[in-house]
Amino acid sequence: MKLANYWILLALAAGWTLGQPGDAPAIEYRQLTFFGSAVDVDCSTPAWSADALQVAFTHVWIQPGNWQETRSTIVIVRASDGSDVPFASQNPTCSPGSPLNSHPSFSPDASKLAFQCNGLWIGALAETLAVQLGPAGGGDPDWSPDGTRIAFVGDDGIFLVPVAGGSPARLTAGPDKNPAWSRDGAWIAFASSRAGSWDIWIVPSAGGEPQQVTSDTADEIRPSWSPDGSLIVFDSDRSGNHDLWVVRVANSSLSQVTEGADFDGDAAWSPDGRQIAFVSNRSGTANVWIASELGTVGVEPATWSRVKRFYR
Repeated sequence: MKLANYWILLALAAGWTLGQPGDAPAIEYRQLTFFGSAVDVDCSTPAWSADALQVAFTHVWIQPGNWQETRSTIVIVRASDGSDVPFASQNPTCSPGSPLNSHPSFSPDASKLAFQCNGLWIGALAETLAVQLGPAGGGDPDWSPDGTRIAFVGDDGIFLVPVAGGSPARLTAGPDKNPAWSRDGAWIAFASSRAGSWDIWIVPSAGGEPQQVTSDTADEIRPSWSPDGSLIVFDSDRSGNHDLWVVRVANSSLSQVTEGADFDGDAAWSPDGRQIAFVSNRSGTANVWIASELGTVGVEPATWSRVKRFYR
């Protein structure tokens, strides 16, 4: 059997309808934010609310020629149209030139944000005062789906700290970062260079031996789970450009989500599974974008994109 026919049969067996090469629905990309001046220089680390209605992200701006005037704040927008949602609980005590008010993560009820600002903080959307969580230090927080704990990057590893207060518990030991809870709370994905290069790993949230999911000499960071826990979207430059990829956890099969010369990164899978928020400079400035029509990301040996390639 010719290779092209083999891929087509696999696609048909998976339930795809094979039409003309251009008939398949393509992933759609929509710009959510529109920062573009010489001062507004960066957006990063988008995070979804559990109802998939809001996206929080880090907005950094610099006074040109004066790095010490760096400012960073957390912005929340509606996923439908990019309109602002008030968030007044920034931490005013951080000094310019440091990573201020960044890496937001919604509580399950979307009433609060955990964020990083020379340590971990929690701020309520309806209040104006953030509260520090635990001792100083730590960053890159991610709130557990049950609302009881926050995973964060501490001194040489990933830690879990109770939201109600208490001492952090070590989950991993090593050069690890970017913790991300699975939606059922059973696993935490993270990026680690413990095997030599930055790859995606997972570990049971109850503790256990970490398992490597990707293996490449490229940098692969910033994991985010699909709602059913079968897939992880992450950043990678394995194609020679910084793009979004998806890996199937069960067998490490891969699919590339974005392509082109632009920077695409900081992916966050929406809780309803229909969209991925990410940061891209395809508009000329780093802004938050939304990828939808994700049914074309099959992450199987015969994805629709591969079928089209062979079919041609």
